[in-house]
Order: sequence, then C-alpha cells, then structure tokens
Amino acid sequence: MKIYAITHVDRKCLRVTFCTHLAMNKVPFELAVKLMRHTDYNLTLRVYTRYRLLLNNLHDAIEKLVDDSDVNTTAA
Repeated sequence: MKIYAITHVDRKCLRVTFCTHLAMNKVPFELAVKLMRHTDYNLTLRVYTRYRLLLNNLHDAIEKLVDDSDVNTTAA
C-alpha cells in the first residue's frame, strides 16, 4: 500500500471540497450559497452543479443498467 503525504492544502482547495460535500449530501443550493458566503450565485453554481450533475448522471446510469438487466432476464 502506498502512503501519500499531503504537503500543501490551500484555502481554495478546502472551500471547493466543502462545497462538493454539500452537493454530494444534497444540501439545497440556496443554503450552500449562504454557507459558502458567496455574494454571487455563479461562484457556487460552478462548483456545486458540476458535482450534482455528475452524481445525478451516475445514479441515472446505474438505474438504467438495472432496468435493462431486468428486461434482459425476463425476456430470456
């Protein structure tokens, strides 16, 4: 097993990580904006929606796979 040392984490990295975790935990967007203390919604939107869309697309893809496998097993 490799162990990596984190030598530098800047404030922006922590903020993006925090915003990402808000999105992953489905915190409402308006609350995320307040928690991030952004005055411009677009700042939060750039980070927040990217991960929200990724998670939604991943969930939809998995659901489609499950639905397709049900169709294939019942047809056989």
